[in-house]
Amino acid sequence: MVTPVRPGGQAQFVDSPLPPENGRTRSATRTWALERLDTPLSLDDLATHARTSVRTLTRRFHEETGLSPQKWLLHQRIQRARELLESTTLPMDQVARHSGIGSAESLRQHMIRHVGFPPTAYRASFTRTPSSTS
Repeated sequence: MVTPVRPGGQAQFVDSPLPPENGRTRSATRTWALERLDTPLSLDDLATHARTSVRTLTRRFHEETGLSPQKWLLHQRIQRARELLESTTLPMDQVARHSGIGSAESLRQHMIRHVGFPPTAYRASFTRTPSSTS
């Protein structure tokens, strides 16, 4: 099997999307959580917002997204970190803080585990640069 290669010798980057959601009632809680990714969110916080027990939230969250609330939240935080790495020049500790991952070291570990790149390499490979109009 041959790994696809991008121009310049970069490895092909393949995003791993979440399973499709089935449109049930936890979308308001997911939206609420997305607006607060930079703050600590516990299962109790999510369950309180959803007006349900932690056990019911966990079961229904998995039915709707295919993930536990914690895994979904981590995936969203990694996505936010990727967006910040692509579109800003914020230092790594600020990227980590704004995405809710915590520290630059935690960001590095999560990016390597889930994306396959440390944050600095990801930024160097995937930074969005304005196209030249001259």
